[in-house]
Amino acid sequence: MKKVIYIIFLVIIINSSCNKDKNQTTKENIGLTPPHLIEKQEEVYYNLNLAMKHSSSAYQLNLSSTQLKKLPQGIGKLKVLKNLTLQSNQLMELNPEIIHCKSLESIDLRDNQFKSIPKEIFSVESLKTLLLTENKLTDISGDYSKLIHLQEINISFNRLKNLPIDIGNLKKINLIDLWHNEISSLPDSFSQLKSLKKLYMGKNHLSIFPATLLQLNQLEVLVLSFNQLKSIPKEIANLTQLIRLDLSGNQISQLPYSVSKLKNLKSLILNGNPISKDHFSDLQKLLPHCEITFEDN
Repeated sequence: MKKVIYIIFLVIIINSSCNKDKNQTTKENIGLTPPHLIEKQEEVYYNLNLAMKHSSSAYQLNLSSTQLKKLPQGIGKLKVLKNLTLQSNQLMELNPEIIHCKSLESIDLRDNQFKSIPKEIFSVESLKTLLLTENKLTDISGDYSKLIHLQEINISFNRLKNLPIDIGNLKKINLIDLWHNEISSLPDSFSQLKSLKKLYMGKNHLSIFPATLLQLNQLEVLVLSFNQLKSIPKEIANLTQLIRLDLSGNQISQLPYSVSKLKNLKSLILNGNPISKDHFSDLQKLLPHCEITFEDN
């Protein structure tokens, strides 16, 4: 009888302890993320009229693949709109009302019919990201001085042959994608882009390494693949923050030995260049902590 009572007593103690631990754990878990720090999911609206009815909470509007030829009236009423997606339409211009979207941070105009950057874009001072991939751009001139918050611009797969001088006004830009255009040189003002960290210029018409790039000492990723480069200047050693350098598909036979100063370089891609095995071996010794990819096509 005493033995039975003792067992019951133990069971009660164990259950009590478990419940206490459970309650304590629950309280601790609740306390890990205070309610005011829980990020609220922002709803994406796919209809402008519906977004206008809920204008105070319309942070994201996606009108992609809707065969738009003109941006509908009323867009300017969306005062809190942050992200506007207009991808895969037939747009050639924007509604002037868009300049009244004072909170707009991202505009996606990929796969449309623009031949130049809509002038309204240059008045959206809050803009951080601009996507213009796969249009028919031949001219991107404009007043970039107001785009003081722009951090990323993608103009890949267009028909650009040059860049405007004003592009040097993008003081906060950290990513520029110019892949697959017809650019043969860069303006001197490009050297003013001191915040630039990633530059993609593969599939262009560069025959000489742009000297303006040598002053961009914050560059971490530089892609110049599939151009017509024959040499790389020794001053490339100035780009001390470089992590990835892609020079594949050019006509480079030798890199300057100053590349040994690129202590942060982790990836060097040289596929499709006429580099000798001896020079490749030298590069491996100069850059012992870098993965060098080379296949002579």
